[in-house]
Amino acid sequence: MLSCCPQHYFVSFSSFSTIFALLLRRNKSINFKRAFFYFYSGFLCGISLFGFNMKKDIQKKDFTDDTESIIKRTLTNLGTGLSGLATSDKKDIILSVGYIFQRMMAGQFLSSFSEEWRHYCEKGRIKDDYHTTAQHNTCLQELLDCLDKDSPDEIRFSVLKQIFLNAATETKSDRNSVLPQQYMCLARSLTSGEILVLRAAYQIVKKKEVNLTKAKHNIVFSQDLIANESGLRTRELVKIHEIGLIDKRFFISHKMKIPSDILINKEHFCLTDLGWDFCKFLDTPDTNDSAPSPG
Repeated sequence: MLSCCPQHYFVSFSSFSTIFALLLRRNKSINFKRAFFYFYSGFLCGISLFGFNMKKDIQKKDFTDDTESIIKRTLTNLGTGLSGLATSDKKDIILSVGYIFQRMMAGQFLSSFSEEWRHYCEKGRIKDDYHTTAQHNTCLQELLDCLDKDSPDEIRFSVLKQIFLNAATETKSDRNSVLPQQYMCLARSLTSGEILVLRAAYQIVKKKEVNLTKAKHNIVFSQDLIANESGLRTRELVKIHEIGLIDKRFFISHKMKIPSDILINKEHFCLTDLGWDFCKFLDTPDTNDSAPSPG
């Protein structure tokens, strides 16, 4: 459910009011049921515009502003062009159901990120001047670009969000490091299934409850471990996602000879050094100051 912030109300009300008025003007004889349909369609269009072309909008912002202000203006400014819809062609107004849902989710993700960012700032985990750094600008751009182009689900977006938040706390790297932006680019290339498998492999190593030597030399045993830890249940699903992780240099192949340019650590199970470092950067220790889970 979308959080009920003023920006949401503004965009929603502006959208369905404008479109409803337009359709009434074009067809004055419509009955109540049809009018309600147009009204509801306009409302959905308004929801969809939360995430519309976020990259283009954010490029106009002054990055000397704090992060929360940029996000609020991004959401609010999406409604400023709605008055032009009254003169637009009908095909420019009608949006597919899938697109509407994607934009609705983008607005929800952006709002939840804003809330978590505020929480981190209030707890003093993000320094007041971090928003003036080049790292902040590139990471925020990457996040918005993902929402605009990738239509991520909750699993994929949560990874990008956590990389950004961990970078902002400057506990995993310093503000001059290029790693956060590189990790965000890599995260955008991962599917949800690949993320589940990657996280499961990392958790197996952290728990230290299994014989990793046996797991590394027994493919079936290894895949069963990951299937149970990830919740995927079957090793066939794990195997599908392993292929992508091997291609992206996060995982070591069980069958192929390890290329000389891939760095590995025998204690890291099936993870390459890249896979291990990536997961370690994402890892957040449990503290009383950690941001609340959005819900």
